[in-house]
Amino acid sequence: MKQKGNFKGTTGERILAFRSKMGMTQLGLADKLHINRSSLSLLEKDKRIATTYELESLTKEFNVSINYLLCQTDSQSNNAEYIEKSSLIEEERLSAVNDLFEKQTKIYAEEYLSKFSPKRQEDLAIHIYNLLSPKGK
Repeated sequence: MKQKGNFKGTTGERILAFRSKMGMTQLGLADKLHINRSSLSLLEKDKRIATTYELESLTKEFNVSINYLLCQTDSQSNNAEYIEKSSLIEEERLSAVNDLFEKQTKIYAEEYLSKFSPKRQEDLAIHIYNLLSPKGK
């Protein structure tokens, strides 16, 4: 693919550069992409356009963004670090919401149970516990 804007190189040149940098042969990379060596050669010479599958495989193999391979940026970042951080933040948020829900449920249950006799409280507590427990445990 021809370069766009002021970005350096072509898609084929970038594929060739990364393959060489990683010490891979055309045959080795072609095998990983599930294509023949001559198809990879055509990609590296910009005489063939990569399929979506091939581009996805190349971004994973070279750990670069698809925008970099397509010469839409000179930044090689694949955003994996950003995605990982976002996932951790989301997990923290979900954990905080879960903790708050559990605290509020406990407060509500204690207030509700306080209205009953000790025996009835015990029966209701067991029933609530069974309802809130994951199935099969």
